[in-house]
Amino acid sequence: MERIITIAGLAVLAVLGALLAAGAIGDPRGEDRELLEQRLAAVPRQVSAEPRPEWPWAEWEQAITRNSNLWSGLVPPPPPPPPKPPPEPERPNMAALLKDIYPTRRGVGDKVRIITPQNQKGDYYSVGDSINGCTIERVDKTAVVFTLVWAAKNEVLTYTLPRQ
Repeated sequence: MERIITIAGLAVLAVLGALLAAGAIGDPRGEDRELLEQRLAAVPRQVSAEPRPEWPWAEWEQAITRNSNLWSGLVPPPPPPPPKPPPEPERPNMAALLKDIYPTRRGVGDKVRIITPQNQKGDYYSVGDSINGCTIERVDKTAVVFTLVWAAKNEVLTYTLPRQ
């Protein structure tokens, strides 16, 4: 059985080899190529273009520009663009406002001693007092809480400074 399969496989391989050799030797497109060369030889090599007419552009432009009402009735001018909205207000920087403010650990009740650039020894401030536009809201053992009313956004901003 194996001999029959081997012989059949070799026969198929021999037939395919013969077909490949016949295709390599014989040119199947040779006749088509000769016919195409004959037809191309019949086509004239020179192509002539028709001359372009001279259009009276300057005359047309003058006729259009002389007529001032030509475009006025066709399309009304667009309305002006709406004004730009005002820029968004910047959020106040409470850290910059309270930059050189140092609450100390000294204090009595709701009063705390705070060192400012104007008074290096410090003054006593209580809840409700204002420093650089920031109001003291609460005094804790370890920190002082400041608030600032941001009028542009109608918000209350808070900032906490530790006591030193």
